[in-house]
Amino acid sequence: MKKLIVYALFCGFFTFIRWLCPQPVAAHGTGCRILSDNKAVTAEFYYSDGEAMSYASILVFGPGDDKTEYQNGRTDRSGRFGFYPDKNGTWRIEANDGMGHKAQAAVEVREEKSAETEAEKNFPSSHAELGNKGTLSTLLKSVLGLSLIFNIFFVIFLWKRKTV
Repeated sequence: MKKLIVYALFCGFFTFIRWLCPQPVAAHGTGCRILSDNKAVTAEFYYSDGEAMSYASILVFGPGDDKTEYQNGRTDRSGRFGFYPDKNGTWRIEANDGMGHKAQAAVEVREEKSAETEAEKNFPSSHAELGNKGTLSTLLKSVLGLSLIFNIFFVIFLWKRKTV
């Protein structure tokens, strides 16, 4: 029983310390939204939390050419990059922020309609829709993690108690 009290105090102490610490940096995914007019194709790259992928490296590959880029450059401060395609077909745009985050989008360029993307099907159409859909808050993740650790040690404690 004494060990259980020590363990509970130990878990309580670390839970208290965790709540005093600043929030850790959480990993996030990336996304892309295509903004286009009749001739130009503009892609807007962002992280899953809605923050723009500012100054990310961009490679644009034309239809049928996956080795040599048609154009390269960087996104602006708002995560946007634009180019003028010279032929119809599926264009591939890759964004890489240099810190391990990479986003890709495929743009179908046609004469009658400038751009229709697979990215629009896979990613939300606005930053407001991004939110925290399907994700847990950091506090809830901490509580669930501590609960898991506590339950594992409690099961071990009960198992050892039975074997003695």
